[in-house]
Amino acid sequence: MKPQRLICQPARWISMCALAVRVAKVSWSIAVAAVLSSTAPSMGGYMETWNEASAGANGWVYWSKSDTEPLVPWLGAGGQDGGYVSIDLSILGAWPSVASLDYYPAYTFRDATRSIDIAVEPMLKVSLKDESGASAPLNLAGGHLYFWMGRNDGVGSTYYSFNTPLDIGDGDWIVNELALTSHSADWGLIYDDQGKTLADLLAEPQQQWGFRIFDGTGDPQGQLGFDNFSIGPVPEPAPLMLLGWTGLALLQRRRLGQPNRA
Repeated sequence: MKPQRLICQPARWISMCALAVRVAKVSWSIAVAAVLSSTAPSMGGYMETWNEASAGANGWVYWSKSDTEPLVPWLGAGGQDGGYVSIDLSILGAWPSVASLDYYPAYTFRDATRSIDIAVEPMLKVSLKDESGASAPLNLAGGHLYFWMGRNDGVGSTYYSFNTPLDIGDGDWIVNELALTSHSADWGLIYDDQGKTLADLLAEPQQQWGFRIFDGTGDPQGQLGFDNFSIGPVPEPAPLMLLGWTGLALLQRRRLGQPNRA
């Protein structure tokens, strides 16, 4: 029996090598699919890259000490892939009053003609960077940066802030991915003079959105950069990715179904 086993052993190794080659091919397909899936654009939603020189800040403003809304300063290079906006936090004014210690470094009215449907567009992405420098790093006075949504129809206003704070890169861009929800427990009321709930706001045909610095004990200081902001659907797996995983499962099934010839 032993000589017969030795004679059959090379055939078994050849079979195992062939299996390894097939697994490697499937793994390569999965890797390619992952790249395609991560770079494929999402349909719908809102995206702002600040890469167009002709558009500049593209309608994004901040709340100033003089209770006005100037455009956020735009830079043509230095972002993740080109242009971006950057704000000196010392020029911000608190809203609705100095005592509120509530600051708005970047928000937009540009797409106020559309609204975000959290049910189908829950994924928020934004890149943030502390550009202050090592000698005087960003100081939010104990506060945090949050995303908010609101509505101002000229008669009254309603604003809610998502409770999860965003991370700011220390000298490097950091990408935030935040899954928004429609649960009232996940949001905090900023201001309302119309008696509207979060559900009322999310159902509004017109909305605005942006960022706020809140829950600090003083005025924020430093330079804060924003890049590649988007709100859209959760990305779905690419068809090639699914095909790769299916192929790997079938290959494993075939391997388990083969008899041991040794």
